Amino acid sequence: MERLIKRMFRDYYSKAFSLNESLVSPIERREFGVQFFDGLMQRHLSFAAGEELRSFLTSKVPKGVYYSSACYENPAAKEMELKGWVCADLSFDIDVDHIPTKCKQEHDWWRCKNCGYEGRGMSPPRCPICGSERMERHTWICDKCQHEAKEHLYRLVDDFLMGDLGLSPKQLIITFSGHRGYHVRVVSDEYSRLDPESRGLLIEYILGLGVKELVLEEVSGRRRYRAYPLDELGWRGRVARLLYEVISGYSVEELLEIGLSEDAARFIVRNRVGILRQLEARRPSWSFIKVIGRRNFESLVEEARFRGAAIIDERVTRDVKRLLRLPGSLHGSTGMMVKPLSYSELEGFNPMEMPSPFERFGDLCIKITSKRTYKVTVGGYKYDPASNPVGRPLKLPAPLAIYLLLKGHAEVVGDGDCT
Repeated sequence: MERLIKRMFRDYYSKAFSLNESLVSPIERREFGVQFFDGLMQRHLSFAAGEELRSFLTSKVPKGVYYSSACYENPAAKEMELKGWVCADLSFDIDVDHIPTKCKQEHDWWRCKNCGYEGRGMSPPRCPICGSERMERHTWICDKCQHEAKEHLYRLVDDFLMGDLGLSPKQLIITFSGHRGYHVRVVSDEYSRLDPESRGLLIEYILGLGVKELVLEEVSGRRRYRAYPLDELGWRGRVARLLYEVISGYSVEELLEIGLSEDAARFIVRNRVGILRQLEARRPSWSFIKVIGRRNFESLVEEARFRGAAIIDERVTRDVKRLLRLPGSLHGSTGMMVKPLSYSELEGFNPMEMPSPFERFGDLCIKITSKRTYKVTVGGYKYDPASNPVGRPLKLPAPLAIYLLLKGHAEVVGDGDCT
């Protein structure tokens, strides 16, 4: 299997791979790293130009390719303190793994390697039975996952980076990660020299940490029951607008689900027109708190905070020496391309319909080896476990076959075994 996949990866890097050097500029200041199919990682690589990098990838055929968000005086130095750190682009990673989507209960599962306990949905950091961190995780992607990932990407880009920080689309480098999310790099001298502590403060702002406490404090203080104007900037305006959406659109059942009491939920639905008028007024008011109580209002504010925050991987943003997946490279767990995207391309982009570099290889003969597979679309080709029994040789389009092989749910069989 490995030989087949390496042959197809080599074909891609030798014939189809094209690096837009502006996406990693200055390339000679970046550290590169590669992970091979045997699991070994090689870092501290440096290339003077994209063609030199391409020759390396064609020769070595790695499973994953990475470059540093940081620029160094000597990126090839073997020890980090000798590299001469200059700056690091502000970077963000949005991954469905970190977003609590309900659909995970349908297609994700995990198992403790220590005691064997298993469950469905979002994997805990450690086993709830024995406490071990040795967890086996199997994740899949569906339309709902992709929608959620893009929703959080838009929140990050539109609301925070371009909205609150005033950045332009030209200052953002956006890529589909090749699996379950997106990467965003800010190209700006103003942010490239931020230290980890300053980046941490920005993380807290994007996640809305402390927003609920701020609102409740102001409601209890001199601003008692005075609401924020819908057009106010920053988190105050964001909370006001999202509270308006929740109150105007949530049913009793949805309000109960986010923690409101039944009496409070029914009061809001029954009186929503009047409440919304109070929020729209020139001097808006949250006087309905006197009826529903502080605890129910707290649940409303937390829902607004959750709907306004962009869930990002904090480690990626805080780390000033982080390696990111190289735009144009192949993701070693899916065979999909790490695709660079302009801001204008985002709306119409569907990663599961993205053309695959392996389409020209036709069909491959494989057999499914796991009962844990799920419906998936790769390169526009659809796979449904209901029509592909475990253990039976079958022919699938190469993009689908490579995806299942790399995910560890299939193995290659001889063409003669396929019907």
